[in-house]
Amino acid sequence: KYVVKRYNTIPDSSITVSDKELKAYYEEHKHEFKQESSRTLEYVKFEILPSEEDKQAIKEQLAELSKEFQTTNDDSSFVSYNSDVPLNDTYYTQNNFPFEIDSAFFHAEKGAIFGPFAENNTYAVAKLVDIKFVPDSVKARHILINTATPGDSTGYFKLDSLKTLIKKGAKFDQLAKDNSDDVGSAVEGGDLGWFTEGTMVKPFNDACFNGKKGDLVIVESQFGFHLIEIIAQGEQVKKVKLAKLALNVAPSSETYDKIFAEVSKFYAENNNSETFTSTVSKENSNYKKMIADNIKVSDRNINGLGDARELVRWAFNAEKGAISDPLQFDNTYVVAHLAEIKEDGFASLEQIKIEIEMEARKKKKAEQISKEMEGILNIEDLAEKIGVPVSTTSNVNFAAYSIPGLGQEPKVIGVISTIPAGKISSKPIEGNTGVFVVLVENVTPAPETTDYSMTKQELNSQYASISSGILEALKEKFGIVDQRYKFY
Repeated sequence: KYVVKRYNTIPDSSITVSDKELKAYYEEHKHEFKQESSRTLEYVKFEILPSEEDKQAIKEQLAELSKEFQTTNDDSSFVSYNSDVPLNDTYYTQNNFPFEIDSAFFHAEKGAIFGPFAENNTYAVAKLVDIKFVPDSVKARHILINTATPGDSTGYFKLDSLKTLIKKGAKFDQLAKDNSDDVGSAVEGGDLGWFTEGTMVKPFNDACFNGKKGDLVIVESQFGFHLIEIIAQGEQVKKVKLAKLALNVAPSSETYDKIFAEVSKFYAENNNSETFTSTVSKENSNYKKMIADNIKVSDRNINGLGDARELVRWAFNAEKGAISDPLQFDNTYVVAHLAEIKEDGFASLEQIKIEIEMEARKKKKAEQISKEMEGILNIEDLAEKIGVPVSTTSNVNFAAYSIPGLGQEPKVIGVISTIPAGKISSKPIEGNTGVFVVLVENVTPAPETTDYSMTKQELNSQYASISSGILEALKEKFGIVDQRYKFY
């Protein structure tokens, strides 16, 4: 059983915390607020994006290339030379085109052109370059012989001998079990079951889908040499091969110059802390203020920018309030303001004043409630005096982090674990959410342990982490400071 009077039953406005009390609480508890060196940045991004003129120029360039693309007889070479996206040799059914395309194009004749269309920051056209009918799936089995080095033909000759044996009546499945290096399929006699096109590596795939039922064929892949038998093939389906001519939509040099001029103007007009803060904080400002806090000295990435190591180095070499020169990260220019510096050690009272004030006020509430509870040894009488109900809870365990129905109350759990059955806590317990008085009604002894495997595992894990803990302790003892951030 327990009674608890919550801190939130006392209005904050009724508890005054003086500056002296704040400072005293801070000095007593500042060890709880140890911090690593960190920085907080405010910054403005200028993204370098293609202008409408840039997009139109790419469309016009693509239109000119499309005329040649339509008439060329060497689609592969044309795409390789002119496209920003590599050629894809895959054949597609109507339902698995790799990009959004008109279904009517699937039924067009060889040589038909579709587009232009936008895809993944490109403008593109597609050309139907081949049509074929192939099985929708294949069932096959194989025998694999690994090769030690590329070009080693030993595996080929071994499989050729096995192929001859099969043609003379030897059982494929038994030869697979005895000879295949693919352990997973060997136990099944080499059987790979049914698979669709593109499931297997290309040489294997092509042999299965371009061959016919009953074929015995040897191919080489990165895994070695395969002797393949095509057991069965599914229904024939139409597939088409596309050649895609795609041009990246990228900012032109004129766009870069225009955006850099805008960045330079912003920097010239806002190159001190006061004007930067004023400009980006204005209502309806043209500049969106971004914030990156808790930046550590070894960080590489900054929220919203990705890899911005140069900006991190700047932040740890500049003074509070400094404004960075315009910096470029990929397709973004940045001007940053060093808003806050936190050094190694204890957070200052100013940095954590709000939190300290809350905790100091809670401490005064706890003292006030504890005085109300003093001297009453009967839990029902105490509940009546302070106007709260008597509550119950069970299964309170010293190893637990919380109490059912009460949340995280480690101090309360610790005290409960020391009280004998039938006894009341000797004094009020100041918890996280209120002040408690507890009556322990029953204590269940822990069962005797016979299996220490989990304990052993935990101890081994702790032992494994000792070396890193020792290193950190030595660094702290001798004042070693990692200053690699200045160079990397």
